[in-house]
Amino acid sequence: MKILHTSDWHLGQKFINNERKQENKKVLDWLLKVIDDEEIDLLLIAGDIFDTMNPPNYARTLYYNFLTKLEQTNCKYTVIVGGNHDSPSTLNAPKELLRTKNIFVVGNVPEKLEDEVITLQNKAGEIEAVIAAVPYLRDVDIRQSVAGELYEDRSERIRTGIKNHYHQLAEHLKQYEQLNVPLIATGHLFAAKAEDNKTSRIYIGNIENIDVDDFPAIFDYVALGHIHKAQRVYYKNHIRYSGSLIPLSFKEIGEGNEKSVYVLEFDGRTFEKKTIKVPTQRRLIKIEGSYEEVTAQLLALEIPKNELEAWLEIIILTEKTIPNLVENLKALVKGKHVEILNFKLQSTISKSLKKMEAQDLKTMDETEIFDKLLDVHKIDKENKEILKQTYAELLNSMEEQDIE
Repeated sequence: MKILHTSDWHLGQKFINNERKQENKKVLDWLLKVIDDEEIDLLLIAGDIFDTMNPPNYARTLYYNFLTKLEQTNCKYTVIVGGNHDSPSTLNAPKELLRTKNIFVVGNVPEKLEDEVITLQNKAGEIEAVIAAVPYLRDVDIRQSVAGELYEDRSERIRTGIKNHYHQLAEHLKQYEQLNVPLIATGHLFAAKAEDNKTSRIYIGNIENIDVDDFPAIFDYVALGHIHKAQRVYYKNHIRYSGSLIPLSFKEIGEGNEKSVYVLEFDGRTFEKKTIKVPTQRRLIKIEGSYEEVTAQLLALEIPKNELEAWLEIIILTEKTIPNLVENLKALVKGKHVEILNFKLQSTISKSLKKMEAQDLKTMDETEIFDKLLDVHKIDKENKEILKQTYAELLNSMEEQDIE
């Protein structure tokens, strides 16, 4: 059996107020071609199909068009789980209809745990793989609140809840061990010892960690989503993040941030892995240096007209105010098939921001803004960590209340 592992599509994302419809369509068309060329039997999508709980109509259309076109490939099965950005009700709404096409959707934790276990059967009724389809585990799914509970106790309860959830599913999978077919789990969480590289928006921080050694040994492969950088977790070759399909911020570009999907070819319960790099759909370019250095780099830019317009972030290192800066920068890139989406001045003495500027806010998420405020108010290290965790829990609680 050949399996393709992907995650974190974030369809409908706005990139500093810019729509990404063209990039989303191009990368999904590429993914369909990979599925066809590689003769994939099973597609695994490990959460965050959409970027928001209420995605724009074009994002929904791209999603359903993709699933429709899957029927024209050799792919026999698809398993989709919800992420923290997904609305469970949006994903689950067509699940019964999709199930008739061997597309299995688990938008959130079902009432019966065994409903997370998906047995993939061919036309002869033979089981070809078993999937513990675990979606993003919300607080309410794994922990009962306790009045007056200390932060450390809450954290441990959540970590224990996640671990127990996987171990309970492992018990359900034991009946299939003798079949010599792949036994696979999905997940949308932060696994301890993964390289986060600060690219994904993780609201509850360490609370949602599960140690890689906590995943039951019965799983032949654990297909994870949530972290946007493709990687194995620690030394575990069978526990992996596929990463996002396209860079979702300027932080996700550069060496070591190449986007990819994993193709797994199983022989019984063992597999060989192949990494397929995702082609660049739109160039995101970060230019940093003195005004003179930035000017030289902008003049040297050459973007082919057959590509999507490139998006730029410019950081100028200076201690001086530069007159007519915006106008000058725009003049330098005129006719070069690029657009400047973000720019800022940064001290050459210290790269840490001394204050937040309106332009910076466009490229910062909630947790980054809160971190800067703590720095501005000179909160000591111990209290800073407590406040960050409390704020992260508040964001997570607000997010869950937004679920439809």
